[in-house]
Amino acid sequence: MSLIATTTSTIDPAWIAGAGWLALRLSVAWLFLWPLPGLLKDWSTTVATTSLVFPLPTLTTFFGLLVMPLGAISVALGVYGRIGAALLAAYCIGGAFVHMALARQSQSLINELTIPQDQHATAQKAADIGAVGNITSAWKNWTVAGSCIFMALVGTGQWSLLNLFAKHTP
Repeated sequence: MSLIATTTSTIDPAWIAGAGWLALRLSVAWLFLWPLPGLLKDWSTTVATTSLVFPLPTLTTFFGLLVMPLGAISVALGVYGRIGAALLAAYCIGGAFVHMALARQSQSLINELTIPQDQHATAQKAADIGAVGNITSAWKNWTVAGSCIFMALVGTGQWSLLNLFAKHTP
C-alpha cells in the first residue's frame, strides 16, 4: 500500500484559502507600494508620462499617486478592501493605456530623430525593446486590474483586519 493512499490531509481548507487570499492581497499591495518612491522622486517625468493619455496631467498624477498607497494599504489589510481594489483596478486600466502610448512613442522617436546611419539599427533595436517592454507592462496592468476587480466584487478574504477584529469583539 502506498504512503500517499494511506495519508490523510490535516490542512484545513479554510486555512489554505485564507493564506491564498493573504498572498494575493500582499502581492497586489506590493505592486503599488514598490514603485511609489521612484514615481514621486521623478515627479516631472511621471506627470509627462501621464500627459500622454490624460488631460490635466498634474492633477491626474496626484490622484493616481494618492490611490496607489491608499488602495494598496486598504487591500493589504482588508480594510475597505473592495473600495481600494476598485480604485487600483481603475489605476491599472489607466496605466495600460499609458504603457501603450509609451510603446507607440518609442517608434515615433526613431522616425523623428536624426540618427547616424551606422547607429540606426542599434537605435531601432532599442526602440523595439522599449515598445515590447511597454506592451508587456500594459498587459500586466490588465491582469492586475482583473485581480483587483475580482477582489472588488468578492472581497478580500476572511483574514482581513476587520474580520479578525470582528471575531474577537465580545
